[in-house]
Amino acid sequence: MGFLRNRVKAFKHAIDGLLSAFSGETHLKIHLNAAVIVMILGFFYKISVNEWFAVLTCIALVICLELINSAIEILCNLIHPEHSSRVKYIKDVAASAVLLAAIFSVVVGAYIFFPKIF
Repeated sequence: MGFLRNRVKAFKHAIDGLLSAFSGETHLKIHLNAAVIVMILGFFYKISVNEWFAVLTCIALVICLELINSAIEILCNLIHPEHSSRVKYIKDVAASAVLLAAIFSVVVGAYIFFPKIF
């Protein structure tokens, strides 16, 4: 029973982290709003199962990277609160991962939705 109880606690901690991040991180709110709009468009334009897979994969990728980026930024600020060029580099690299995923997602979205819209 202890194993199961520990797994339930672990899931609760993960959900708590997700809710905290979405309530406190502006960029996560932006990504969530974009995801909702894209999903509404997906239903409206009746995208295929494969297109849904691509869209949902892009949404998950961007949100996961944004969560990691937020955690890295918070950790950097906690460990090294004063300005540091090394900390700036770490934060910039983490943010660039989100940017690349977001750009890729826009390209995938354009590939899926432009033919349906135009």
